[in-house]
Amino acid sequence: MNQAIITYFDANTGESIRVLSNISYIKVEKVYDVTLSPDTSGDNKTEKNVAPGSIVSVPHTVTNTGNIKDSYIINVNNLADDNGDLTSPNVDNIKIYFDTNGNGIHDPGEPELNKNSDNEYFIEQLKPGEFINIVYIVELPTIDKNNDFYELDTVVTSVSEPSVVKISTTKLIVINGPLVNLTIENSPLCQQQITSLSEIDFRVNYTSIGRTKPESAAQPYNIFIQSKTTGSQVQVSHTGVLISVKLPANISLLQDKVINGQPSKDFSPITLVSPENNFDGGVVLVGINNNFVFEQDDHNLDWYEYSSWDGLGNVEKIGFLVKPDYMKPNTSGHFSYYAQVNDVRGTVPFKIFSEVEVNLSALDKNISKSSEICNTLVGKEEDNLIDFELLDNSVLDPNSQFTILYSNDEHFIPTNFYYHSSSTGFDIKFDGVHAQIILLQGNEHASTIDIIGPASSNYPVTLRSTQGDYFNWIFAETGPNTGIFRSVIPVHAVSPKDNYIRPGGNHCLDDISIPWRTGEINRSELLSNIDNIINFKGFGLNGSTADNCEIQSNPNDELVIEVFDPQNGNKIILTDLAYISPQFVVFDATNFNGVQNAIVKFYQTTNNIAPTAKVRVPNVDGLVPVAEVISDVDGRVLFPKLAPIDGNKYYISVEPPQTHVWPSVYTTLDNFNIYNVTPMSYGPYGNQDIENSGLFPITVRDRVDTFDIPLDPKSLDRRLTIQKDADKDNAEIGSFVKYSVTIKNNLPNSQLFNAQVYDSMPYGFKYMEGSTRLNDQPYKDPVRIDTYTHRFDIGTLNGSTQPPENGTYQLTYVLQLTAGAVDSDGINSVYVNAATFGGSNESRIASNVDKYQVKVTQTGVMSDRGIIFGKVFVDAQCNDIMKNQMWPIGGVKIYLETGDYVITDENGQYSIFNVWC
Repeated sequence: MNQAIITYFDANTGESIRVLSNISYIKVEKVYDVTLSPDTSGDNKTEKNVAPGSIVSVPHTVTNTGNIKDSYIINVNNLADDNGDLTSPNVDNIKIYFDTNGNGIHDPGEPELNKNSDNEYFIEQLKPGEFINIVYIVELPTIDKNNDFYELDTVVTSVSEPSVVKISTTKLIVINGPLVNLTIENSPLCQQQITSLSEIDFRVNYTSIGRTKPESAAQPYNIFIQSKTTGSQVQVSHTGVLISVKLPANISLLQDKVINGQPSKDFSPITLVSPENNFDGGVVLVGINNNFVFEQDDHNLDWYEYSSWDGLGNVEKIGFLVKPDYMKPNTSGHFSYYAQVNDVRGTVPFKIFSEVEVNLSALDKNISKSSEICNTLVGKEEDNLIDFELLDNSVLDPNSQFTILYSNDEHFIPTNFYYHSSSTGFDIKFDGVHAQIILLQGNEHASTIDIIGPASSNYPVTLRSTQGDYFNWIFAETGPNTGIFRSVIPVHAVSPKDNYIRPGGNHCLDDISIPWRTGEINRSELLSNIDNIINFKGFGLNGSTADNCEIQSNPNDELVIEVFDPQNGNKIILTDLAYISPQFVVFDATNFNGVQNAIVKFYQTTNNIAPTAKVRVPNVDGLVPVAEVISDVDGRVLFPKLAPIDGNKYYISVEPPQTHVWPSVYTTLDNFNIYNVTPMSYGPYGNQDIENSGLFPITVRDRVDTFDIPLDPKSLDRRLTIQKDADKDNAEIGSFVKYSVTIKNNLPNSQLFNAQVYDSMPYGFKYMEGSTRLNDQPYKDPVRIDTYTHRFDIGTLNGSTQPPENGTYQLTYVLQLTAGAVDSDGINSVYVNAATFGGSNESRIASNVDKYQVKVTQTGVMSDRGIIFGKVFVDAQCNDIMKNQMWPIGGVKIYLETGDYVITDENGQYSIFNVWC
């Protein structure tokens, strides 16, 4: 199941929006596959020596390597061009059985495989990863001669996908001389997963089935035994037939079990005469590889009597030395030994295999082998099977008594952060890139230091950078049978080189003529080579890092180490990531553009406490920063190299350029969606003004938690202004007034988003629909918020240097005075707010509030003043009624109580206006 998340800034709303995609499901295709071991693909064949007239068991293991349950049909076919066809005893076909104990032999009681309706053997469903051991038996004719041979194919076919077929070919070669049937048993069995420190009991059985007895080795073996007379270890030499098992990696041999205070000595034939004297019978021996030579010859091992062995040494083999007289035809014997699982890490089960062999000839090689048995190991959950590493600072201390050893885990510390070679303070000793890999599968030889990493190795390892450079990196096991590998050469992160073409090759040390292959040279030479190549002693460390082992990268790049498994489709089985000199950015909180020439200073706390704040700014008067960096033209800053300090932390203080201030007033961290803004960006008091919330540690184990730093433009509270005007100062009832609102974004390079003009209109003034204009263009009507307030949504405002508006916007609209305006003061107030990149609806930038007053006047019938008019005449009839014959009197002055007067005209008429009622 996969789901994408996108966060973006919505310019219309001025908010950061988080959107989830649909959920996508990936359906894994069914894969049907199977392995059949032994694997004889190509020209390989399993060869087995057999005696005339013997009954031979041929074992196989079938494993479901697909990703779905499957069943399998099993057939065994005789091939042509050999000495004839074989069958199982007393039947005319070849019978196949379950090998329940995995010893490679059909033992009494082991059941025959089931057959289907077509009379074919089949294995019922195996789950992915499950396996089953099978064995078939054939009888050799008694008349066979020396070097007669028979070839048989075992064929496994998938029932669900018949095109999936695997074949294993076995060649049986008739030998008339000595022949021994070898088996090895273990407890627990392979089907049972075992973990760290689990014990495994082994038992090796032999039966001499040849025509003659084996021959003693021509050269004697060096044997150390505990003298019964002196009690000390003495060396003796004896010959005999040595049956041996090479100890598989990832387990360790235990001492012989003690029963009733004495070694159990579970073997037969027993030691009839002590090897201290004239050896006779059999004796179990431990083979120690003191020369650390890869796959040492048995005669070059130091052999110790198992019953008195002290449990120490570089064990390569366990063996049973038997005198030939106890291996005559039809005789049998056995020996037991015990092992313990090493510290196994990782939850992916893997198998180890044990096999017995014996050389039956004194001078030539006449090797008989058993079938392999396996144990399945699985570890505990482990998060760190692969780690980038740094040298521990203590081993680089000039007063340190350490000699730096690649195999000493205490000399290295896990990390995921390195400094680029161009960083200030880069140290070629301390800042080399190292790595450790715990890969038990890569521990393939218990007594040898294994090598992984080269392209030709069983487990290639590559190091690559974001810049695109990569190479194979060599790792050596820290000791025989540890399964822990460490890089043998430190790597430096260097700037990309012009026209550089990395030479192809097996690994980055190809130009140094030293073999880096498991077992190519002995242990002492290998360790000497490691010391010489990387100068791992004293303080000249990393002084001679090979050019081809420099990884080309840039600050802020990532390094990725990957371990591949070529036997499994070159699948990546382990990976880790580290960072190279991470950068941070100092930016303008209102437009997210980088700010140049900001000085970021880093200080250490005292007793883990930062100084008191001066209005959110730390009081660093008199303090000396441990580092300071200056932002470039894009606001980028390379994080400085800061030393890890015990018990204290770091904090920052920023000296911004004259155009800006720090810390920012914008403190909602989620709003900075393209930057990593944290409490540390604001200094020791953080974004919430909480004491010591902005402190941060530096440790060598972890990547530096970088943070970007927002700055605010200086005088941010005056960067958005508004002014209001109208086309008249006075207006009568019923008239119209055109208002003009000028909005200015005074931020030079910052857009403001979701700008909203709030206009509180006077009582009795009515907005005229359709009258709004923005920059002389028709614009949508405002939204009425309440009785008097309207909101004009005018969207994005460009900065003062951004054409075509250059930050200035003019909003006009018309109001009409209604009768209610008679009681209005005519005052209209307005302001605007908007969001910045770093702001939100809770932290919008707001303008000043501006007002404009229109004086309301009244005329005509709606006026609050009266008119007095009339006529002065001679009332001849004294009845207060004017008639046409009455004489008008002109020139009469008529006074009001206010002192105002008027003079009648020639018709005796007068009028007085604007008289208060």
